[in-house]
Amino acid sequence: MPPKTTESNQILGEIVQTSTVEITGHCHRGHEGPAFGAFISAGSDPACVAVVYNIETASLDSHRRPAALGIPEDEIPKRYPQLATLLKKQFQALLIGEWTRGAFRFGLPGRPPALHAGIKLCGDEELRGVMDDLGFLRWLRDSNRSAPEELMLWACKNLLEAHGWRREEAVRVGKAISDVYRDDYETLRRLIARLESWLTD
Repeated sequence: MPPKTTESNQILGEIVQTSTVEITGHCHRGHEGPAFGAFISAGSDPACVAVVYNIETASLDSHRRPAALGIPEDEIPKRYPQLATLLKKQFQALLIGEWTRGAFRFGLPGRPPALHAGIKLCGDEELRGVMDDLGFLRWLRDSNRSAPEELMLWACKNLLEAHGWRREEAVRVGKAISDVYRDDYETLRRLIARLESWLTD
């Protein structure tokens, strides 16, 4: 089981599609859902950990596509209050590990989480546990999913925020990224520059 953290107590949605390598989550009504690069946990005994790589809002009715309304965005909730009930917010996330005996274990789980299992955002304590093994960064790079470089960066940003942007943790992340991109200097230089810009903001 993962550490108990207040940030991760609230279930934001549930799994509507599950496989060996990834899950699709459907947000419960009223939830904005996770952000790109966010870490989520799903299921229990063990709880699987995944990184969100795609987010989408679409019509609940697959045969009806949303059309432009032609009004200012801030007027939409007033004039079309029923709109929120006609849309669904979904996201896809890559599985990167699981919580086993209170510790994070990097790697695909033996079984994916069950259909309709609850999904929670990982809290800071969980993210600090995930940081113990950064091997999943290469996994994100090789996944060929949505913008892998950006996905890696935003995942690292979330980890560093959980550590309060401590310099020593930023150095660890930088070394891990350097190992992943050791044969691609231009990409490595670009990624490290982005990380440094966040550190100095």
